[in-house]
Amino acid sequence: MEGMIQETILVHGPMAAAFFWLLYHTNKRNESRERELQLVIERNQEIIKKQALAFQSLSDQLSKNSEGRR
Repeated sequence: MEGMIQETILVHGPMAAAFFWLLYHTNKRNESRERELQLVIERNQEIIKKQALAFQSLSDQLSKNSEGRR
């Protein structure tokens, strides 16, 4: 990594090296954020499944109650 930055500075100048470093740093940050978001999504999916089961149970109970009243 350092060798690439040094070579970039020599060939293209400090602005190119700064761009290269910023691009590399941003990609690393994005990878970390992506992992965190995937974990949040997985946890939310579990909660959504539990809520769907609870709503289905409630819906079944309401259906049975409305059929019993007829």
